[in-house]
Amino acid sequence: MESTLQMLEARNLIVARAAHVYCSTDKHGNRVCKKENFFHRVGRWILTAILIFFGLIALMILCCCIRRKRSKKNKEAQAVGYQG
Repeated sequence: MESTLQMLEARNLIVARAAHVYCSTDKHGNRVCKKENFFHRVGRWILTAILIFFGLIALMILCCCIRRKRSKKNKEAQAVGYQG
């Protein structure tokens, strides 16, 4: 009888994980189950990808500005005839 109960609990745990439900025990010893929402499962990865994307765009803009500044500086030096 006890092994059947353990098998049912194990089956319920597998089903709960497949449904993105996690269970815990509160301070009174009661079992509390909560279902994860979409943001907790997928949203944080989407947010991370968006932040990385904008970080890369900012880095590219910064590199282009530095390159343009160097190029402009070199052209001015050549126009004056600077040899140093």
